[in-house]
Amino acid sequence: MHLPNRTPVIVRCSAAGVHAGYYDGHTGSEVTLRDSRRLWYWVAAQGAYLSGVAVHGVATQSMVGVTVPQIVLLDACEILVASPQAMETIYDLPPHRMAP
Repeated sequence: MHLPNRTPVIVRCSAAGVHAGYYDGHTGSEVTLRDSRRLWYWVAAQGAYLSGVAVHGVATQSMVGVTVPQIVLLDACEILVASPQAMETIYDLPPHRMAP
């Protein structure tokens, strides 16, 4: 798979969960993302699977982490190209905060 840098993607990892961000390269199962947010708990805005998240984005009850400038994911098992609409819903959510 060849993707241009800065392509919006959703990456599912075996152990590190699901991340949204902008593709910055990969080698095997190691993927580098820029401006990445962890999808700690996600509900697709439409549909029921991660492909629904990539196309339609997340519902408001989803929980995402803060944006990190760069992350290297070591155990990626799926890379989905995300729509601009999907990325907008992910980046519009406030960072989730655990209750004290």
